[in-house]
Amino acid sequence: MDNPTEYHDAPADVLAAINRWVQYRDYPGSFVMRLLCNDLIGTIRAADPQSLAALPILLRYLHHEVPTECYGSEDKVNEWGEGPHPTTDHLLLNAATQTLESYLDAAHDVGEAKGARGQEADPIKRVVEASRAKEARFVAEHGVSSAEFFGESGVSDAQDEAMAMQKREEIE
Repeated sequence: MDNPTEYHDAPADVLAAINRWVQYRDYPGSFVMRLLCNDLIGTIRAADPQSLAALPILLRYLHHEVPTECYGSEDKVNEWGEGPHPTTDHLLLNAATQTLESYLDAAHDVGEAKGARGQEADPIKRVVEASRAKEARFVAEHGVSSAEFFGESGVSDAQDEAMAMQKREEIE
């Protein structure tokens, strides 16, 4: 990125979703997916007002900052999504505490195919504990959680939309 302020008017959550797609092949919500697939009508239909207004900036971001292998058509997006994923260690070290706790719960419930349930959970527990300590330091330094600080809800687009609709209904 030559000029970091060049994209400052783009929604941070959309840029974050694009970056997660590139780095982790983490499937984004419908707006970003349609944008990546080069589906203009679908992109416009799925856009909220802020994302729609930032569409030229987001297109410029895709063109200048994102590898062409992972966007441009539905086939390219599907091929990228089916490609090799980052290692579990890399994902665990960069995951949010809530994600780690969910992963730990799933790992405990499912266990390893070889029956090594307790042995495999220990590294995950250490990462969860380290993540909790890191989050506690962040809260102590900033006075809010990292999710609040960066404007992340920690829930899916559908959950966000349902909560927003519920708040609108409460106000009315």
